[in-house]
Amino acid sequence: MTRSLLALLLMLGMPPAGLTQATDAANDLDALHANAERGNAASQYALGLRYANGAGGVERDPIEALRWYRLSGEQGHMPAQFAVAAMYDRGIGTEADPIEAARWYEAAALQGHAGAQHNLAAAYEGGRGVGRNLELAREWYLSAAQAGLPVSQIRLAEMLEDGIGGDVNPVGAAEWYQVAAVQGDVVGQARLGLMFAEGRGIDRNDNGGFLWLEIVTRRGVEEPEVVAARNAAAARLTPETRARLTASTEGCELAAFYYCGEPVAPPCALNDAHRSVSPVLEAGTMPDIVRPTLVQSVQPQFPVQALAARGRPGTAVLDALLLSDGSVGPLCVRESLGPVLDAAAVAAAAQWLFQPATRSGEPVAVWVRLELSVQAAPDVPVQ
Repeated sequence: MTRSLLALLLMLGMPPAGLTQATDAANDLDALHANAERGNAASQYALGLRYANGAGGVERDPIEALRWYRLSGEQGHMPAQFAVAAMYDRGIGTEADPIEAARWYEAAALQGHAGAQHNLAAAYEGGRGVGRNLELAREWYLSAAQAGLPVSQIRLAEMLEDGIGGDVNPVGAAEWYQVAAVQGDVVGQARLGLMFAEGRGIDRNDNGGFLWLEIVTRRGVEEPEVVAARNAAAARLTPETRARLTASTEGCELAAFYYCGEPVAPPCALNDAHRSVSPVLEAGTMPDIVRPTLVQSVQPQFPVQALAARGRPGTAVLDALLLSDGSVGPLCVRESLGPVLDAAAVAAAAQWLFQPATRSGEPVAVWVRLELSVQAAPDVPVQ
């Protein structure tokens, strides 16, 4: 997939989600109108949704929708602010006004609305409605990326890879392509695969390159650059390795796969053949093995915006291969907190150190299960 196509996909931006949400049909229209007239921001937004969609007992009326959205947004209602911005951006119910759009995107972005953050970043990148500022664009793409938007993750990765709006950082680019890739984003998968296969800014890794590019070609991507890089990486692999990686792509479409060292199958494909590489330490198994002990842990650096978006505590459960030297090898996500929080948990767990497990006095590699908990971020507004 060529860079020009990637840029086109990214610059399309986020759809105006606030304009297409389903309304609460249980609300009586008269009561909703009464509450909205009394200044209730949530009711004003709900009424705006009805007029935007022509649902809930009213005819579609974009002008009336914008009026109610503005009243709600002026009180700080974040989804309404985004809806107002999207309508000014696209000229729905009013003349298109990029300056007003940017102003309302910023209002919602400052409250943590990921779509608004992405669109504000795009405005700064293109100088649409605001002065062109690539440094600010990169910062806002980062905020949206941390909240979990693949389109922002990819654009941020491209800016890091090319040194747009800041220093060149190919390793950071590969990390953000990976976060998008594990969410199933085909552009992220293609870009990550090309970086691995071609050694573009990072060490070449034929395993990772072939695996990710095999996935995107199976999804119908037939760009010459992708096919050529996949074939070149495949030619450098042994038939056995190629077969193992191909099998990994068939497990569960890598819905929870993270590349950490040698690629392994995702948790839902951790079958007996895969696990036979090393013992699995679960309750009542392998009594002749002395279990590993934790020597050093690293706390995950969970992005604040991702914590705010989640809004509640949780635990990421990881399957980890502890190597015979006590370091952590491949990691797979078994119970997910979402791709951004998972990525932070994986990055931290990869740095843990153990006194290795032993069998008959000799260090051995074992599969174990790690749990990393997160708390909500109470000081960040959650919508």
